Amino acid sequence: MPGNSTIRIDGISQPIEIVRSNRKTLGIHIDREGHVSVRAPFAASDKDVSEILISKKKWLIENIRRSIEAKIYNNVFRIFILIMQIKAKSL
Repeated sequence: MPGNSTIRIDGISQPIEIVRSNRKTLGIHIDREGHVSVRAPFAASDKDVSEILISKKKWLIENIRRSIEAKIYNNVFRIFILIMQIKAKSL
């Protein structure tokens, strides 16, 4: 069953979704919105998961930042296209 949790990275709280399943390894995924999900084995304790996330702190920060920057870029690009469409209609 999925669970929601929060980890603090350099004073910033980052919500994470933890999904436990019958697997042997832990996987970390950051989606386009910057949301973090962790797939963990049933045998991994919360402490194990937390320690792995802390050890991946630099990677997490970099990839969350990239996701957020990509989202901002995409939004700016969409606004630019809308403006160009509006200008083209007014000509």
